Amino acid sequence: MTRFVLGLAALSAVAGCTTSGKDTDTGTEACTNLVTNPYPAEDATNVYYRSTVEATLKTKEATATVTVADANGTAVAGASMTCEDGSASVNGLCWRGNVVVFTPATGFAASTQYNVTVTDSCGPSNWSFTTSEVGATVEPSGLVGKTYQLDLASGRFVEPAGVGSLLQSYVTQSVLIGVQTADSSKIQMIGAIGSDSDGTVQAACTQTIAFPSADFSADPYFQVGPQTTAISVKGYDITITDLEISGAFAPDGSYIQGAVLAGSIDTRPLVPLLDEGGPDSAICDLAAGIGVSCEACADGGDYCLSLYVDSINATAVSGTITEMNDPCSLEECSSDPKCNPDTGSGT
Repeated sequence: MTRFVLGLAALSAVAGCTTSGKDTDTGTEACTNLVTNPYPAEDATNVYYRSTVEATLKTKEATATVTVADANGTAVAGASMTCEDGSASVNGLCWRGNVVVFTPATGFAASTQYNVTVTDSCGPSNWSFTTSEVGATVEPSGLVGKTYQLDLASGRFVEPAGVGSLLQSYVTQSVLIGVQTADSSKIQMIGAIGSDSDGTVQAACTQTIAFPSADFSADPYFQVGPQTTAISVKGYDITITDLEISGAFAPDGSYIQGAVLAGSIDTRPLVPLLDEGGPDSAICDLAAGIGVSCEACADGGDYCLSLYVDSINATAVSGTITEMNDPCSLEECSSDPKCNPDTGSGT
């Protein structure tokens, strides 16, 4: 049995199904509304405690149900939330096309096995997964001074749909986030773009990301932003507006699990990756072909797409982030292409 793994890089891989074709014993048509692609995967371990549970049906069924329970049979309550289509969740369920998504109300327990049952017109489909150690609270003071590398290429480019895999193929930089201060209520973090040569080192002569102070009462979970920054995709700088980064710290602070980077990207600088010399609308035209609409950018024009990357590898690295509010005012940056376009291409 296969289940749903949401991520554009995996769209071409479907490993199997619960049932298909004709029943060889009776010659009658078997049930065809198959449940495929589990997320978390069947028998997965080290699952993030704030993960959703997702499955794809061949055809959406409004009456389909998803139940998640621990080994003792205690059911997990679903979240009350507004779904992407604007509807209200039902018992924690939302639909994303023909993908049914269950969101737990308070997250799962750490280091715990859970059993999932998805029931539709074909009957029940079952699988299990086990959560990781992440979920227990951490000592905030032990996080201060730590820096983490978010390897964007390792994540699942959930949005923009149909275009995310293109971005994932060409991402050349990581994002660094560092903890400046933290206590039981607030956390202050700073961000930086990783260098091209070594993503664990802050890129020189690049403005740092001044995240506003964020709530840390849900320790070990954090969410910082929104803020605006730029990253490089195959040498092309693209701006991310309303950038938010979230995740949860491991008990010993050595990594972040469930790291998510979300925001809105201007697609115009990426057009040469798709069509050298093409119109500003080239990527938006591609997205429109699969039912995804571009949105208005801050400077006008419907050229922006929502960006959502989850499951990003984020490990602690040596060193700290040096705050740079105006790097081009520094003498050592005066000849850098970012500060002086006349010295080079800047890409």
